[in-house]
Order: sequence, then structure tokens, then C-alpha cells
Amino acid sequence: MHCWSADDDLGPWVMHENELRYIRFRVNFWGTTRFSCRFDWGTKSQTVEVYNAYPDRCKDERYCTWEVKTDGFYFAKGEFLLGSDFVRLANWILARRLLLLVHCRSADDDLGVWTMNENDIRLIQFRVNFWGTFSCRFDWGSTKSQTVEVYNAYPDRCKDERYCTWEVKPDCFYFAKGEFPLDSDFVRLAKWT
Repeated sequence: MHCWSADDDLGPWVMHENELRYIRFRVNFWGTTRFSCRFDWGTKSQTVEVYNAYPDRCKDERYCTWEVKTDGFYFAKGEFLLGSDFVRLANWILARRLLLLVHCRSADDDLGVWTMNENDIRLIQFRVNFWGTFSCRFDWGSTKSQTVEVYNAYPDRCKDERYCTWEVKPDCFYFAKGEFPLDSDFVRLAKWT
């Protein structure tokens, strides 16, 4: 699951059966705070608006409670409620996602192979070596693959920045400087082969 608002990203996390998760936040000055969460469960996927300050489903309550079940998403006002207090507000949709297979390495360092789901984030840390390059091979399903030089010290695309950020999308690979760049900061740098 991955939850966010217009100005706050809580990042992705994994939940287990019968696990509770609290999201704490303050409603903004204008009273327009909205939080959405994307849930991925096997072949099922859905994005649900879990909080909207206007109209406020949780009016006069300190807690909004959501229950995720195999048949959908259930909502109730308050905390620690009986199952009969919940109302189903959303259904699952089937997700047609493919896992992204990633293998990153330099001339003297191999990070191995891992898979990534949609909206996953992976941080790669390393010291610049003599060769000054780091490449990653990306395989998406059986039809798309590409090796991208994600870091090159000469020339350094990330000059004066501690972070280089890449986004992998169905059409190509996008790059931006910094740890939390805006969508408008990304530049297309490589295509799928």
C-alpha cells in the first residue's frame, strides 16, 4: 500500500493480515486536505480516497477507519468498531501489471537482481570508483529491455546534488537531479529497445 496527499507522501509499505496502520496528519489551513492510498494485493489493485476534509465523512470523529477485505474496501466513523458498522465504499479492480526486473552494477560492484512493482522506490548508494559509472539493466515482461547508464561521474549529470533520480515508465526512462524532484524536473533520457 502507498498513501499520499498533495503535499505529503507517506511512501509504500507492506501490511499483513489483521495488521492495523494509523495515518496521522493535520488538516491544512484551507480545509482541503485529501489523502489517497493505492492498494495492491496479488492481481487486485485500487486507489481509494481515504480522507477528504470536504465533505468530511468523519465529521465529529477523531478517527476514520478503513477495512480492506478480499471483496472490497469498507469505511466507518470512529475507532475499534464492530464489523456491522462498516459500509463498503470501493471494489477491487484487476491489475494488469508486470514486474520490472532490475540488475545494477559497475566495473567493480554488482548489486544483484531484484524486482520492482509499480510505484516502488529503490535507493542505490555507492562510492565513485576509478571508472565513475554505474549501469542498470531493466527488463519489463518479455517485450521491453534496456541497459541505462544511471550514473556517470564524467560528465556528472548530478553535479552539486547528492541524489540522481530516475523514473521508469512504459514509454521510456526519465532523469532528474535531487532526492524529491517535481514532475516538471524530469527529462527523458533513454528509450526502451
